[in-house]
Amino acid sequence: MRCFQEAVSNRRTNYELGKNIDVLPSQIVAVVEKMTREVPSAFNMQSARVIVAMGDKHDTIWQDTKDALKKVVPADKFAPTEKKLAGFAAAYGTILYFDETETIKAMQKQFALYADNFPIWAQQANGMLQFAIWTALTNMG
Repeated sequence: MRCFQEAVSNRRTNYELGKNIDVLPSQIVAVVEKMTREVPSAFNMQSARVIVAMGDKHDTIWQDTKDALKKVVPADKFAPTEKKLAGFAAAYGTILYFDETETIKAMQKQFALYADNFPIWAQQANGMLQFAIWTALTNMG
């Protein structure tokens, strides 16, 4: 119990991201996969999905994000956005979280009495998953 409490207490958002880490990509993926399997969800629906992007895939995500935002953020206001994106792009990798809607819809059909709750429960489970993964990654150093 103490180890978990310490991991939660030590977890912080890190804004100074970099590509030099002491963890293997396979270790990152293994932790993400384990947490995705183990974090609980309502009715055990396990609707959360995760994409881990490293290397060129990570760089492409942030370049595509920058290109998309350039189209909607006024040019005279783009500098702070570009600076923030550069900070994210400087990281070793990116983890994208989303909910698999077909799973949620199937649960809504199977348990019609609770149908309105499944999207809410899916978001709650996804939040728990994000917290668990970030805490586990922090614990790995």
